[in-house]
Amino acid sequence: MISELVQTESEFCRDLKLTWQAFGLDTPEMLEQRSVDVASLFGNLAEVIEVSEKFLESLQGEVKKGVAAATNGGGAGDGGKKKQQQQQQKQSEGSPLEVRTT
Repeated sequence: MISELVQTESEFCRDLKLTWQAFGLDTPEMLEQRSVDVASLFGNLAEVIEVSEKFLESLQGEVKKGVAAATNGGGAGDGGKKKQQQQQQKQSEGSPLEVRTT
């Protein structure tokens, strides 16, 4: 499920950047010469791209942490199970806004 969220956010971020490029928003003067109200149509697009990139990085970081925890959580005997249970307990006590990978 988390991989689908990462994929969707990645595609969304890519599409935002393509929109920026397609409309030439680095140089909005050409659109403005054609009476396009750039500020109204694309006013906060740069900020939306920035937030999307940061969110995507955060998601990818959490996925990497989850993979590392799953890889390191295993082991001989009950030690691996105990560690995994402790991690799950910590996650359940975390903030409701935190991204959980399990």
